Amino acid sequence: MTGRKRGAPIRVLLIDDDPDLRSGVKMTLEMEGFEVSAAPGGAEGLEMAGMSPPDVIVLDVEMPVMSGPETLRELRRNPRLDDSRVIFLTGKVDLDAMEETFEDIAQGYLLKPFSAIELLNKIDEVLGGKD
Repeated sequence: MTGRKRGAPIRVLLIDDDPDLRSGVKMTLEMEGFEVSAAPGGAEGLEMAGMSPPDVIVLDVEMPVMSGPETLRELRRNPRLDDSRVIFLTGKVDLDAMEETFEDIAQGYLLKPFSAIELLNKIDEVLGGKD
């Protein structure tokens, strides 16, 4: 998969409090042709998403101040973001609990640490049929 849909770049918003992860994921996705914005927390991510609705939001579950699920609830209050697909990033390993928690509010999740290929495949999966 490349970061293009019908000739336009796929817009990804990455919201994660880890600066190293943000930098690495942003660089990887940009090398694949995605248009990437990155925010260090939920409030910044809400502002960025409101200004330019992304196709995909990659969202850390555990962040200080505003958690990933709290951020997503706020994002979903904006009707302009209804088509944005969400991938949660988490270090939690209880897959059954994760699936129950996230299945109604996100389209997918990845366990940390994850590879670039896993992220690209998950983006492709959540965008299935949208390009």
